Amino acid sequence: MRTPKENNGGKSANRYRKQWRFPPLVEIKLAEYLHSPSLHVCSGQSPLGDVKVDQLGPDVRGDMLHLPFRDEAFRTVLIDPPWHFANHLRPKLLWELRRVLRVGGQLILDCPWIPKIPRMKLDNVLVGIPPQMWTPVSLIGFYTRDQDILRFPVST
Repeated sequence: MRTPKENNGGKSANRYRKQWRFPPLVEIKLAEYLHSPSLHVCSGQSPLGDVKVDQLGPDVRGDMLHLPFRDEAFRTVLIDPPWHFANHLRPKLLWELRRVLRVGGQLILDCPWIPKIPRMKLDNVLVGIPPQMWTPVSLIGFYTRDQDILRFPVST
């Protein structure tokens, strides 16, 4: 059986690059909004968050669409998903992030799109001004998870 290197003339079939990280000033600002217990999804090398999930670690190797945590486990969830993430998978991602977030907790979503998320309220948006012209703008949306409408009050 041939290895990937042998199949394409000695060049590696996979291209690995250093894991991503927020710029230092952005990390300082975002740290102000994190409340324990906090989860950082797609964390790369960032030190933010009590628990960090990424395909390559550092704390938990995982898939952002299937987080290995119980419902309502975190007070804050921070994510900077791939900006070219498929449109049809975005609702599934947002559902999963909301699932692990406590009622009243905050989702911090850094991406170039601002979604409307069922049972979540958009509180604020920070806009990152890009250093170059005609590049995507970083929009950091702050959402609060409302009471789940599927829960009914217990009658007394």
